[in-house]
Amino acid sequence: MQIIYLALTSRFLKQPVSVAVKGNSSAGKSFSSGQTLEFFPKETYIDFTSTSPKLLAYSSQSYKHRFIVMAEATGMKDENVNYFLRSLLSEGVIRYATVEKNATGHLTDREIVKEGPTGLLVTTTANSLHPENETRCLSLRINETADQRRRILEERAKRRLNQIEETDYTEWHALQTWLKHANHKVVIPFALELARSVPVKALRIRRDIDKIQNLIEAHAILHQMNREVDENGCIVATLNDYDAVRALINEAVSIDVGERVAGSIRRVVNAVKKLYAATEEPVGQIEVARELNADKSNVLRDVRGALSLGLLVDLETRKGLPRQLVPRGEMAIDSDVLPDLRRLSSDGRPEMCVVRPAPVVYNHTTVNEMVKENKELMVVKPKSNHIQPLQPSQNQGDTEADDFFDSPIDYEQLKDLERSIALDDQTRHVMNTLRKCGPQTRDYLARMCCRGNRKALNEILGELVKQGDVTIERGQVHYAKGAPAASSTSAHVSKGAVMAGEASAN
Repeated sequence: MQIIYLALTSRFLKQPVSVAVKGNSSAGKSFSSGQTLEFFPKETYIDFTSTSPKLLAYSSQSYKHRFIVMAEATGMKDENVNYFLRSLLSEGVIRYATVEKNATGHLTDREIVKEGPTGLLVTTTANSLHPENETRCLSLRINETADQRRRILEERAKRRLNQIEETDYTEWHALQTWLKHANHKVVIPFALELARSVPVKALRIRRDIDKIQNLIEAHAILHQMNREVDENGCIVATLNDYDAVRALINEAVSIDVGERVAGSIRRVVNAVKKLYAATEEPVGQIEVARELNADKSNVLRDVRGALSLGLLVDLETRKGLPRQLVPRGEMAIDSDVLPDLRRLSSDGRPEMCVVRPAPVVYNHTTVNEMVKENKELMVVKPKSNHIQPLQPSQNQGDTEADDFFDSPIDYEQLKDLERSIALDDQTRHVMNTLRKCGPQTRDYLARMCCRGNRKALNEILGELVKQGDVTIERGQVHYAKGAPAASSTSAHVSKGAVMAGEASAN
C-alpha cells in the first residue's frame, strides 16, 4: 500500500505519520502491511505481535526514527502499553520513573528514558481504536468488495502457476539506506494556503493537518533529487507532492473528520432504507447481508459503524436478540477535506514538475535508477526526448491552461538552459554558505548546494578560485575576504563555462 510506504518514509521527520489499518478478519490487513514492510530494511521497524505491560519502557532496542509494528490492536489493550505508545507518538519520548533495588539491596529511584521520534503501524478489526490513539493515527480501510476478492484469488492462482516473478528488494533497501543519510529538512511554500483551505468543523483536524503536511514532506524527501533546495538547505516541496498525497489520503482523512461516510457503511444504510421502504418493518442484519450479497461479518461491522454515526437506529433494546434496524434521517453529501490544486496555486493552475537527473552512486546503483523503479509514487520521468508537463486534474474550459499543459518541451534544449540557471543558483548558494557558515568540505558543499553532484561543484569552485572569490586549503573551501556577496543577479559561471562543462560531462 502506497500510503504505508510513504508513512514509513516519514520516520525521518520529528513526528512520523502513524497508521491504523482496519478491516474484517481475513480481509488482508496483515498481508498488505507485511508486503509493504518488505520494501524496508529490517532495522527500520520493530515487529511486536503483543507486549508485556512495561516492555516498551524496559526494551533495550532503540525507537529513534523507527516504527513499532503491531499485528493486532488487541496487543494495545493494556493501559501501560497505551500510555507508552501515546507518549512516543505525541511527545517523542518515554519517561518512566520506577523504584529498583541497588547492589546493596536498598531501594533507589531510576528514570528510564526511551527517545523517539517513533511511528506506529497497527492493524485492527475494530471500527476505531482507543479514543486517545485514534486521533493520533491515519485510518486506512481495506478494500473488501467482491471485485477485490476476485482479483486476490486470481493473483494467488498466478503465483501457483509461477506467472509472477519474485520481487528483488535490494535496490529498495538501498534507497531507504541512502535516504537515512540524505537531506530531511523540507519547507512547504503553500502550507499557509493549505491551513486556510481545510474545514475546521472537527477538532481532530488540528492533528490531521500535521499528518497531511508530514506526508507531503515525506514525499518531497523521497523525491528530493527532483526538487529544488532553498538557501537554508531545505528541500522545497511542490504542488506535485501535495497532489500525490491528496490522491492517496483525501478519502481517508475526509472519513476520519466526518466529511464523508465510508462506502461500505453507505451501502449498508442504503440497503436498510430500501428494505424498510418496501415493508415499513424493522430490518434484520441477515436481510441486509442477503440484499447486498455480502458476508454477514462484513455487514455486522458496517452496521456497528452506521449505528455509531447515528445513521441507523436499533429498535431492539434487549441484549442477545437480533437487531431491528430502521434508517434515521438523510446522509450528508460527501465532501473533500483537502482542496484541489487550483485553490493552492497562486496563479490558478498547478505548477510543472521537471525531472533533473543528478545521479549519486550508492552500492554501484544510481539513486536515479532506484527512484525510477518507484513507479507507484508518481515519479515524473522524461519520455523519449521530451518532458511532458504534469496534466492538471481540472482545467476544463481554460483554453490558455490547455495550451500550456499540452505543449511538449524539448528536453535537449531545456537541459542546457536549466543547467546554466542551476549552476548560477548553486554558485550563489555556495558563496552564501561559505560566507555565513565558514570553511566547509567539498562533500558538504556538494550535498547542500549541488544535490550531491560533485562534478557541478568542481566546475563552480574552479571558476570561483580563478576569480579569487574562494580558496581551497587542506581539503576545505574558504570564503576569500573581500569577495563580493552573492546576489540574485550575480553570475560567477559563464554560459561558455556551462557549455564546456556539458561537453566534458558527455
